[in-house]
Amino acid sequence: MKKLLYIHYILLSMLFVSAVTGCKGADLWNAMPAEISAFIDLYYPNSEIDAYTKSDKGYIVRLDDGPGFAFDSARNWTSIDGYGMPLKEILIYDLTPAPLYRYLETIDATAGVFVLARDAREYRLKLLEDSLAYDIASEQVRTML
Repeated sequence: MKKLLYIHYILLSMLFVSAVTGCKGADLWNAMPAEISAFIDLYYPNSEIDAYTKSDKGYIVRLDDGPGFAFDSARNWTSIDGYGMPLKEILIYDLTPAPLYRYLETIDATAGVFVLARDAREYRLKLLEDSLAYDIASEQVRTML
């Protein structure tokens, strides 16, 4: 009888833990501004959120087994880090200026971008073996050391 109660207790505990942790992702999705959740869902639909942080400087979102995103206080993306995995090609195509994307095509690197970041002056990309910077004003690409 004690053994049966013990097994029942373990099963109830497991059910409770799975119910609590299962709400984590949905709660985080609901906590994010609509623009950010729509942006992430566009490129990574049906993803689970591992972490979400809001500060005075902006927002940080980390997907479960996926990339991390940084957004400024105006909710514009500032960086996307694949954490060792390449970012989706459609994301690179949509988010980079045409001259930069054409350059990536010439070096056959559209599927090999691991980090994409931007500010008002430039885009920065981390490839497998190189890092690139794209100057928005001059439309020039340079290799970063």
